[in-house]
Amino acid sequence: MELDNFKKMMDASTSIYKPENNNIMELINNKSRGPLAKLERNLKSALFLFPLTALVFVAVFINNSLAYHSLSMWLLLAILFIEFISSLFNYGIVKKLQRPTGNTKKNMIAKVRILGKDFKRHFVMNACLYVVMAVMLEIAMYYHIERNYEGWYGLPFLLRTICYIGFLIFQFFLKKYFYKKQFGQYFEELNNLVQQLQ
Repeated sequence: MELDNFKKMMDASTSIYKPENNNIMELINNKSRGPLAKLERNLKSALFLFPLTALVFVAVFINNSLAYHSLSMWLLLAILFIEFISSLFNYGIVKKLQRPTGNTKKNMIAKVRILGKDFKRHFVMNACLYVVMAVMLEIAMYYHIERNYEGWYGLPFLLRTICYIGFLIFQFFLKKYFYKKQFGQYFEELNNLVQQLQ
């Protein structure tokens, strides 16, 4: 008898702390403090940065005729453009998460999973693009296509390789730091909340 009463008390106490779906959806979609709102704001900021950066490139191309023929400048612009497309794709997913349709839990879990995979893919893609840039730069310098880096080409190949690797490592950790600050913490919060949906 006492065991039955104890069991009822335990069931009652656990049900008190069980989150309601409405409360979780409110936390997710909170206009000012919710993780979706914060992700949307930061992704929007990233989207605005690309046109400003593109204007800087245009100004450099206009003021420096050599820059217009620089393979490395065009590769860097291509990397930034691909990052812009990735941010645009993620922004679209966040906007869809703000307007869930059909089976809310199923749709939200699927979209959050896609968002998480894309953030991880972004890291790999970014590193690969910088490796491609280093290889293309070496090829361009070898065939004397890239005249802006003749002095750099004069350095020993081993030293250049060490510099490339050092840059990639530095860039990776810098990107990881900014990702965590701008997106990672909010994505984790969003993922945890979505997992709590009944």
